[in-house]
Amino acid sequence: RAPYDLATGNDADSDRHGIVTPDAGLMNPNHYLAVAIEYLFTHRPQWSEQVNVGKTLVSSSLIDRVVAGIGRTLVEVPVGFKWFVPGLV
Repeated sequence: RAPYDLATGNDADSDRHGIVTPDAGLMNPNHYLAVAIEYLFTHRPQWSEQVNVGKTLVSSSLIDRVVAGIGRTLVEVPVGFKWFVPGLV
């Protein structure tokens, strides 16, 4: 095995994913998404203030708290990628 910092995988249509780290093993996807949202929005000053964060009804409320903390608007949609398409940047 080769050393790694982060490994990812997803199902055939990419609507579910898994994240593995050497230290933590399999991560909760909602925890990863919360960290990714906070990182991306605080390290991309060129992103418009109009860019919102989308999540599905089954995603963790942790994401809601992160989005509120960075001052962005959260858009919650039903489960399924088709609901995200109209709001994509």
